Amino acid sequence: MKNWMNCRVIVFSNYLATVYVLLLIHLCHASLLFSQSPITENQYVKNELLISFKKGISKEQITIFENVYQLKRLKEFKHINIYHYQINKSTTVPELIKEIKKNTWVRFVEPNYRVMDILDGVPLLMITPPYPPKISGESN
Repeated sequence: MKNWMNCRVIVFSNYLATVYVLLLIHLCHASLLFSQSPITENQYVKNELLISFKKGISKEQITIFENVYQLKRLKEFKHINIYHYQINKSTTVPELIKEIKKNTWVRFVEPNYRVMDILDGVPLLMITPPYPPKISGESN
């Protein structure tokens, strides 16, 4: 019975740690979106964008879109409908985002943020509890 309870405590504490990390990342991202300070170039990868297209946009339309904005596809995340692009060096990320937001095919567009900068330089491992958590009364 004691081992079963220990497993439940470990699973529950891992669940809480995961929820904590996801909440922290969500809050950091939200603070960036709603903050008054502009996003600086060192907070994202230079010349890279993440774009999601609205439902119903065909592969042919996406290819046309890429040609119009001179985008080079680096990766496609099919399961979450996000495309990772490299942009033409003659334009800046903020300028292109402003232009792409006007396109009716686009659900959202954003810079390819650096995770370390979003978390203010704190490595993700530093904000999660050690694994597995020590259970009181457990011998080493």
